[in-house]
Amino acid sequence: RFSISSVVRMNGKIVTKEVKHDEFDSESMKIFLQYVYTGQIKLELKNIINLVRISSYYGNDVLIDSVK
Repeated sequence: RFSISSVVRMNGKIVTKEVKHDEFDSESMKIFLQYVYTGQIKLELKNIINLVRISSYYGNDVLIDSVK
């Protein structure tokens, strides 16, 4: 299970947003987000399947192609 919260300012108001996803584990999601922000990834055998699932869900074909 993955959950992340953020606080943003929208139209002068402070808004808290929380994203939850029951299908993805937090470690794989953390690796995926690091890849999205940095373009670099440290692949481990235990995370490859989950990373492909997350990438497919979010339509990140570049990461999927680099894992193949």
